[in-house]
Amino acid sequence: MNEDMQKEGCAVYGIIIVLLVVISSIVGGTLRTEIAYTPHAQPGTGSWSSFEETWTARHWLCGLVQGKQKSLDDVLAKYQRPGEELGQITITTKVTVGNVLCSLITLGIYTPATVEVHGRIDSAPKNEVSGSSK
Repeated sequence: MNEDMQKEGCAVYGIIIVLLVVISSIVGGTLRTEIAYTPHAQPGTGSWSSFEETWTARHWLCGLVQGKQKSLDDVLAKYQRPGEELGQITITTKVTVGNVLCSLITLGIYTPATVEVHGRIDSAPKNEVSGSSK
């Protein structure tokens, strides 16, 4: 009888841990990292455009081994043209419910994370681009 109580106690603790992981991933506060960077502040100097890109970062063995990742330079190259500057960028890494479920199903062998990049590309004013000043 004592062994049965111990088994039930272990099962209850296991369920509680799984529930806590799922709840924390839904809330997103403890499994989310955000970095914001603004290289310069020149409001009103020209036009700007915003961009957003999302991808899955692949990790293995509970995140100890990193898989091949996208390069931030490659992402910026898709949106930034000559004469334009990076006005602002925010990189957010988070673990979604789907990421947690995938990690649980694979018993931690594959542990993905979602990466979101939001940014603003500033264009130079037209008189700077053409080389003439009025």
